[in-house]
Amino acid sequence: MKNRWNILWGMLVTALLLSSCNDFFDVDLKDAVEEDEIYTSYTDLNAVAYSFYAALAPEVHKFLLWGSARADMVTNGSEEDAYVTQFVNNDVTADNPYTNYAFLYKAIARCNQQLKNLYKVQPNEFAEQDYLDQFYGEAYFMRALCYFWLVRTFKNFPLLEEDVASTVTYVSSEGDTIQARTLSLSNEDIRSIALQPAEEQEVWSLIQSDLNRALELVRTNPQWTADGYGAMSEDNSEDNYVLGKLRPTPTSISLLAAEVAMWLGQYEKAAGYASAGTQLSLGNESDWSTQFTGSITSGATYKQFSLAYLYSDAFETNCLQEFTSCVETDGGRYLLMPVMSVYNQVYDEVEDCRRISAVRIDRQPVIWKYIGMENGEMREPYESDASFPLIKTADAYLWEGIASCRIGDYATAFRDLNAIRDARGLGRYDESEYNGMKDQLEELLFKERARENAYEGRRWYDLMLMERMGYTGILGEEVSKKYTDPTQAAEVKAKLANSDAWYLPIEPDNWN
Repeated sequence: MKNRWNILWGMLVTALLLSSCNDFFDVDLKDAVEEDEIYTSYTDLNAVAYSFYAALAPEVHKFLLWGSARADMVTNGSEEDAYVTQFVNNDVTADNPYTNYAFLYKAIARCNQQLKNLYKVQPNEFAEQDYLDQFYGEAYFMRALCYFWLVRTFKNFPLLEEDVASTVTYVSSEGDTIQARTLSLSNEDIRSIALQPAEEQEVWSLIQSDLNRALELVRTNPQWTADGYGAMSEDNSEDNYVLGKLRPTPTSISLLAAEVAMWLGQYEKAAGYASAGTQLSLGNESDWSTQFTGSITSGATYKQFSLAYLYSDAFETNCLQEFTSCVETDGGRYLLMPVMSVYNQVYDEVEDCRRISAVRIDRQPVIWKYIGMENGEMREPYESDASFPLIKTADAYLWEGIASCRIGDYATAFRDLNAIRDARGLGRYDESEYNGMKDQLEELLFKERARENAYEGRRWYDLMLMERMGYTGILGEEVSKKYTDPTQAAEVKAKLANSDAWYLPIEPDNWN
């Protein structure tokens, strides 16, 4: 098992070393090995699947910037990076390198590669067709996840939707119609494609279609779990896990589908999808911090899907540690820190176990999630193995609760709210208060999302969603609270009254 893991992870590290920002869609395997040589075994399928995650994991600091630095709970640390400051101040310019979404398209291209070539590995007595179907489902899920980030973050971006095609057709800047392999498009190619953005509804339709296919194809116990390619084994031994809570399961797919349905105003669907996870444990307040600390598999009761990081394989400082630590000798640049005035408003109950999301080190406030351990100590210098959670068990309860409010099922919403509060050491709301709380339930559930997901790249998108749900002006209202300068606060609030300002500008010509 360990040898197989070392070989496959080595392929991923090689992928990272081979990838280049000069080759927008460069994929790790295409130059070194021909596709016909790759798709010869089931091990190959796992190796290609890992390349999806290899494209995303090194870039999670962008998710932190896109979804947290722009929102209300994060500001500059003591060291300033002009481009990071643009996110904090909500004045991101088109030349900002952190707007580069090439890594999402690398993952999308690799998903398309998997979908195109899976047929080459034929079922046999060792692996039947449903085994192969799950790899299709994984690729559909990952493609949907990438487009979900894109459609909420950018107004203009291309849509490469062909399920099994190896080429994409576009019009170049010279007006020529060109067909090119999606795995070999350069930055120059993508600049032309970026001028032909997809319609927003077209993107949402693809996301939902991909998730529906993933739900049909990924079964309760994916074969890669049984094979040791992506989940902890029952005996919890180190030799029998690879990437912890990394690869999709029916639950994680359902919870992403629930969130997508929320964005589309399909509340009955959202409640139904979310219910797939409400039978799972939320843990308790005594061990909440372990979802961000300890080994790669910590927080099994919390994380349903995450992007993992292993310093022992990458040998580079985890960007989450670099961005949030104030200790220079640990590799920290202290680019981002919590806004303590907003933090205290969000975590206004002292018994809330989630208050550990931010602490003070040498009297400096820091985001603790990616640099600390459950025993209160700092992670090893330069060696944080903190994963970046994308889907958690709490999402099931919170999305079901919010969707239930929208369809008038307040009893379910009340139950879900109390389930979260029970698990986080907070007092339950009394049943006798239920009738008087109906108008507040939705806002209380969103507040629990703010507490549950602080500093995880989600807050901005939750506020955007609330705007779509009718909370007009809430994005500007909440974000403006973090600015100490009243003039700046008023300017940002006014700017965010225009929905066009919710999206990041993009100009591929300026990518490094």
